[in-house]
Amino acid sequence: MRSPHSVCRKFIVTLLSTTALVAGVDTARAQDGNEDSLGALESITVFGRGREDSLRDVPQTAQVFDTGFLDDVAAVDITDIVRFVPSASTQYSQIGWLADAYFVRGFSITQVINGARLNTANFPLDSQLMERIEVLMGPASVLYGSMQPGAVINIVTKTPREEFHLEAAAELGSFDHQRFTLDVGGPITDSVSVRLNAVYQDRESFLDFWEEEKLTIAPVIEWALSSDTTLNILGVYAKTDQPAGGYLGGPAAGLLTENPNGDYPRSFYVQSPDEEGVGRTRETANIEVTLRHQFTDSLSARAVFSYTHVERDDQSIIGLLQDDFRTLNRLQIGNVSDGDDYSGYVDLAGKFVTGPITHQVSVGGEYFTTKFNNLQTRFIVNPIDLYAPVYGAVLELDNRIRFLPSEIDDKTVGVFIQDRMSVGDRVHLIAGLRYAKITSENTGNKVSQSDVPTMFGIVADVTDAISVFGNRSESFIPRSGTTADNTVFAPESSVQYEGGVKFGMGGLSGTVSLFRVKKPDVLTPDLDNPGFQVPLGSVTTKGFEASVSGEPLPGLTVYAAYAYMTSNVVSNDPSLDGTDLRYAPENTFSLTGRYDIGSGPFEGVGLTAALQFTDDRFLGAGNALEVPSFVRIDLGINYSVTDHVELGILANNVTNADIFSGFGSSNNVDINPPRTFLARVRLGL
Repeated sequence: MRSPHSVCRKFIVTLLSTTALVAGVDTARAQDGNEDSLGALESITVFGRGREDSLRDVPQTAQVFDTGFLDDVAAVDITDIVRFVPSASTQYSQIGWLADAYFVRGFSITQVINGARLNTANFPLDSQLMERIEVLMGPASVLYGSMQPGAVINIVTKTPREEFHLEAAAELGSFDHQRFTLDVGGPITDSVSVRLNAVYQDRESFLDFWEEEKLTIAPVIEWALSSDTTLNILGVYAKTDQPAGGYLGGPAAGLLTENPNGDYPRSFYVQSPDEEGVGRTRETANIEVTLRHQFTDSLSARAVFSYTHVERDDQSIIGLLQDDFRTLNRLQIGNVSDGDDYSGYVDLAGKFVTGPITHQVSVGGEYFTTKFNNLQTRFIVNPIDLYAPVYGAVLELDNRIRFLPSEIDDKTVGVFIQDRMSVGDRVHLIAGLRYAKITSENTGNKVSQSDVPTMFGIVADVTDAISVFGNRSESFIPRSGTTADNTVFAPESSVQYEGGVKFGMGGLSGTVSLFRVKKPDVLTPDLDNPGFQVPLGSVTTKGFEASVSGEPLPGLTVYAAYAYMTSNVVSNDPSLDGTDLRYAPENTFSLTGRYDIGSGPFEGVGLTAALQFTDDRFLGAGNALEVPSFVRIDLGINYSVTDHVELGILANNVTNADIFSGFGSSNNVDINPPRTFLARVRLGL
């Protein structure tokens, strides 16, 4: 179980969050319109799969982070944003193996792009392409198919503007950080507009040898085929190169826990780019075509086709600490792969009336397929001394312990329907269901599973400024394998119950909610048949969340979020039963703000600040390794020299806080970057 926490510390954290809420701290900038109305809340598209809804109409906790927020925190990718979401916790370092592998409400997130499900593990997006980030908390399998119940992160990409624009920016910072961006576009005819976003980034880190070079180019064209029909074509090419391979952490002993030989250097890297079998590259190309048509004022349709090709060569080394606490046995992990993803979506949205009830119905279908060829290899390579490493890995056939080619062919077919029923002006009921069939074939072994998740919700407008909401939503994940008696496992399911209040008043908008997420029938070891599993476990998280944002004073925009969450694992395995869920901190708190000086000698100066607190949390199952809580503080200053020139300086992790994460294997941990500085200049027309 989790070690006891200081009552004083919990009180301080709760007091800070409560003070922020009362003082006037959901996300982004202040909204236009009536400040004392929920209509002032930001609109989102994640709940409507591309169709806009206001936050007040969504019976789940949802948040929006706009481009202003992304700029203020100098976001590079999704990991720089999700860390501000209540109850969020990362599995890896920000420069780790999969930096965007986040957990929310104790479970992993699902990423979609423009409301369409893509394999984002093969297709990570740079923030330069993002218009905003939408977060829908909890399960959403009715809308997006198989997923864990943490949250859906919808990345809305930039689209062409109505007027010509040109913006270029350069960033230089600690550890030879260099980043250059371009955003240009506008109308080229009365019916056709274009936009091009590009980014080149080259950076090193506090770790020996680790460096990364990244290039992303994203053109988009929007064509008004008629007054009712629009065609949008987005292309993305991205290439990432890490010559020293991926960062998989180092031993906890000597970094986080005691080591009889003392602490080893924090810059230690388990591999060198000069070794054989080291290096990581990823190259992806994607095209997404979206056709929208408005048949009538109350009937519209959307069709989306997407194709992604990926090529990856991942060659890295992981170290395992021996009993002398200094010798690191090393295992080379190689994956060479290429694959193609195809997806197609058709959605139809209509509005009609039956008696006293107004219906807004969404119905749609999708087809998603992934073909993936992979060669997995494992080599035992020379050990090194943690305190005096001598590199020199050589891949010898006699030391190869795995050579595993595989061909993966996954297909998903799904249809869904969702009806929003308004009874009068203030009571809105939402019900939806999906049928999904997923067929997975791995090197000739074929498994086919189906499920029918449901979702029910209610939103009641108490006043123009306050509404209450509740939902019961489900998610599922297919799983392969059988029990010892050859019984096929059913898909892993989960269910969430959530209720809360949304409000918008005094330039602020926010949400307060209670939630409970449970996964029954989680697989646990079969104690009577070693090597097999049985569905005799369960995982539950529950807690309280609150978030507020807006403009309480002229020139001041603020955002704050707090979550208190507990978790519990039930298993027939005594080593797991009664433990906490991994990557599930009990308390999280974040606060960001920007103040723009509008007059006087400092007119044009903008001050930014961000604070992130994450409580103690466990890595891996069984609570064997715990990483401590941390407080990260970022500070920035921006100056608008003219309407076309802006300068900025940002200091991240100014207190040099120790921030640990990791995937919980073999007592290895990741360490996140220390204090860093960034200077940038932005030019625009």
